[in-house]
Amino acid sequence: MKKATGIISFITTIGWLCFLIYNLIKEPFPADYGSIFAICSMTCLVISTLVYIMLTNFGSFNTKETDRIISENKILKLQIEQKELKKKLEN
Repeated sequence: MKKATGIISFITTIGWLCFLIYNLIKEPFPADYGSIFAICSMTCLVISTLVYIMLTNFGSFNTKETDRIISENKILKLQIEQKELKKKLEN
C-alpha cells in the first residue's frame, strides 16, 4: 500500500512539475505578485515532494534495517539480563 501511494504521489508531482513548466513557458514573467508567489510555492512543494519520495524509495522505508536493529536490541537485553542473573547467583 505504501509503495502504491508513493508511486501515485510521484506521478502527481511530475504532473504538477509539467504544469509549472507549461505555465512558465506560456507566461515567462508573471505580472502580479500572486502568480509569482503561487509559482514559487508550488515549485518548493514539488521539489520537496520529489526529494521525499526518492529518499524513502517510493514510500517504503528500509524495514530490513529496522528489523535487524530491533533483533539486536532484543539480544542485547537478553545478554544484560543473563549477566544480572549470574551476578545474583554468585552473591
